[in-house]
Amino acid sequence: MRKLLTFIGVVVVIAGVASFNRWYRLSNVINLHTEMAKSVRQSLVDKGMRPVSWELLGKVEGEFETVPVYPPEVKELAGKQITIVGYGMPLGGGPPADDHDGHNHARASMLPFPWPVLDLFKGHVHTEKFSGVPELMLTPLPLECYWKRVPPLNQAIYVRAAEPVEFTDGAALAIRGTLELREQEGPKFFFVLKNAELLK
Repeated sequence: MRKLLTFIGVVVVIAGVASFNRWYRLSNVINLHTEMAKSVRQSLVDKGMRPVSWELLGKVEGEFETVPVYPPEVKELAGKQITIVGYGMPLGGGPPADDHDGHNHARASMLPFPWPVLDLFKGHVHTEKFSGVPELMLTPLPLECYWKRVPPLNQAIYVRAAEPVEFTDGAALAIRGTLELREQEGPKFFFVLKNAELLK
């Protein structure tokens, strides 16, 4: 009985350490990307631009197939050109660019091994580059920061680029385009950014 209790205690300790390790890495990744996005947003403000905030978009309510309820300040943006900062996930286009170094943080970041932590200290989190991307989903944080859950619909924008774009996985992107809101029932994004361009 004593050996069994010892074994159970060891398993509980290992599970606790693994959970803390995963939470700590995820917390660091979220903080890092939040600061990166803030920096890009501030650079736009310094140039006289007024990027739309995710907090504003987060006020939209609705379900996947219903007509969302847009507050007046979001409705005012419909059909207008807006700028927003976020993280992209390709929805179409060719394979990653040739200079990919083999490191895929999205797969590695949640494993209970130390090298993602080393990446954080080095400031090297993502290295995969995507090229020729005509469509992407933009979110306030990279998808791995949501850890096993889908971002809320009011925190995702479907982006249609005017010209295929190239970007690095995990880089904060400043994107400008014409905002379209969903006005009918059906499985669509709450927000679509048309004729979008990636600001350098």
